[in-house]
Amino acid sequence: MTKRRILLVDDEVEVARTLKLNLDLSGRYEVRLEHEGRRVLATAHAFEPDLIVLDLVMPDMRGDEVLRLLRQDERLSRVPVIFLSAVAPGHEAQRVLTEPWIAKPASAAQVMEQIENSLGTPPAAC
Repeated sequence: MTKRRILLVDDEVEVARTLKLNLDLSGRYEVRLEHEGRRVLATAHAFEPDLIVLDLVMPDMRGDEVLRLLRQDERLSRVPVIFLSAVAPGHEAQRVLTEPWIAKPASAAQVMEQIENSLGTPPAAC
């Protein structure tokens, strides 16, 4: 089975590492971490992810700004994005809600289910 490539972008290092560990343990994914929004495009070009899990609130660049840059990039414009954020989807966040949204704290099973839904693949046994 070919592993799907997931780029996980979150400035909370421990949250990202824990989620990466759980995704790795499923055996279904190859996961790369990025903790800075401004580095997402370069990391995505090098890694060529099948999907990006993206935090909305990061200190250097908001996730919706990162999404805008991804959608403008010819190589990355069609890569599915899932937002994962502790920020409740209020009026400020309405403009990004066209992408799937998972509220933190989220279980690895919740994240994997949304990944599989976004990739259109059968759900993993969690």
